[in-house]
Amino acid sequence: MDCLQGEKLKLARHALQMPAALNPRALESAQVFMARVSRMDVGLCPVCKVGHLRTVEVLAGVRQLPVPGSLAWPQERGPP
Repeated sequence: MDCLQGEKLKLARHALQMPAALNPRALESAQVFMARVSRMDVGLCPVCKVGHLRTVEVLAGVRQLPVPGSLAWPQERGPP
C-alpha cells in the first residue's frame, strides 16, 4: 500500500470514528458498530419495531465464490 492510500485509509477511519487497525476495539461486532455509528438497533424487528431478531439456524455456504463470469456453482445446488 503506498503512502497516499495509507493516508486516505487513516482519514476514512477518522471520519467514521473507527479505531486504529491494531486496536482491540476494532474487533467489535457488526451490531455494536451499527449502534455506535448510526445509532440504530439492527436487531430490532423491521416489521413490528418491538421484538428483537435472533439466530435460529446458520446455513452452510460455499467456501469460496466462483470467479465472476464463470458458471462454477456446485451441481447439487438448485434454483433460488
